[in-house]
Amino acid sequence: MKRIVFLGMAGHERASVWLRSRLTADILAAHLSDAGFTVRYTTEAGGHRDAIIILNKYAAYYMPEQDIANLRLGGNIVLADHVDVKPRTEIEPWLDGLVASSHAQLKHFRETTPKIASFLIDHIVDPRIKPIEAPTDRLRIGYFGELRNTRFKEDLAEHVTFIHTPAHDLSQVDWFAQFGSYNCHYAIREPQPLDGFKPFTKGFVAARCGVPIIVSDEGDARFYLGDNYPYLVRDQSLGAARDAIAHARDDFGGPTWKAALGTMQRVNALCDDKIIVRQFSELFDYYAPRRTKSL
Repeated sequence: MKRIVFLGMAGHERASVWLRSRLTADILAAHLSDAGFTVRYTTEAGGHRDAIIILNKYAAYYMPEQDIANLRLGGNIVLADHVDVKPRTEIEPWLDGLVASSHAQLKHFRETTPKIASFLIDHIVDPRIKPIEAPTDRLRIGYFGELRNTRFKEDLAEHVTFIHTPAHDLSQVDWFAQFGSYNCHYAIREPQPLDGFKPFTKGFVAARCGVPIIVSDEGDARFYLGDNYPYLVRDQSLGAARDAIAHARDDFGGPTWKAALGTMQRVNALCDDKIIVRQFSELFDYYAPRRTKSL
């Protein structure tokens, strides 16, 4: 079984899902084609047989249950990649596996749904994002993302430049050029009603750019940054965010700042495409000798 299909939902082509499914499929295809794998992304739910199907978060959330059942009945192995939304539990009887995008989510799956195999696949960084030559004159903090997903925009506007990134226009990447104007990223998140476990995507982006990040102590942040990372915001208060910014400003260019840069270099090594390929290869190896479970 060497056919891999990332399955999405037409009309739900947001940038985050594009990264998680379409670009990930492209990366895997480039690395695994020599081993005989075919990897593709599609929004067509019908016609698949003897394939490993990975439902992206919108397919897992919105696809009719009978369509998911039909995939399973068609001799496919079906996995759901909920990424950062709460799992849709009613489809679990039709799943062969769960894909986690964070260590915290993987731990949750293995504790709450131990009868379904679960695997960690780290979130990729858009390959069009490259290391930058960051400014060295003074602290310059930028937030990159949808504005509704971050906290304290008005309160911290004098300290942080908030750059809205389009979620629907996947070809709009003019904002990539703005990475070079900032030497620190801000990532304190505004919770949303459907939130599940968040991957450390903004941390990986900051690491790829080669700059520190001011980030909430949640999800996988502490796992990647460590207990002593200086700009890990221990609570969600405005005061804690202000304190972290003040510390970064005082530290800028000094030993603590340089230690934070060293941490981000290590994080960058952990979000390399080759690690993603290895994680997927382990998933594929798990299912390769198997057939879809009998019903």
